[in-house]
Amino acid sequence: MQNTLGEHIARLSTPSEILIHDLIVHEDLDYAFSPDISLYNQLPSAPEYPASGRDQGLLPVHEKVIELGRGPAGLTTVELPQYKSMIQAVHERLGWNADQFHGFRFKMRYPPIPAMAVLRYDLTERP
Repeated sequence: MQNTLGEHIARLSTPSEILIHDLIVHEDLDYAFSPDISLYNQLPSAPEYPASGRDQGLLPVHEKVIELGRGPAGLTTVELPQYKSMIQAVHERLGWNADQFHGFRFKMRYPPIPAMAVLRYDLTERP
């Protein structure tokens, strides 16, 4: 079986006021620069993703994935005041240049539960 998609999952099982699902991608992985969002119902009586396939259990999503730009500046969010400095600290600790990374964000108020938010993009073909 050939893997053709990259997926980054946030499992939603606890009531919350907001979901912030970020994808931070190195500039060399530019194929991941157009992630889409899918939201899947995870109620026990419904078909569950991923076993049921990509079309089963889809929930409507009105919010869009937004591009945050390059570097940590765009990661600022009022809901998590220390978030940008946390990401900067991770980059510094690992010796990475934060300006080589691009951010993408999906934000949803009062996300449904239980559900699964999946940021997805096409992978490039293997050489």
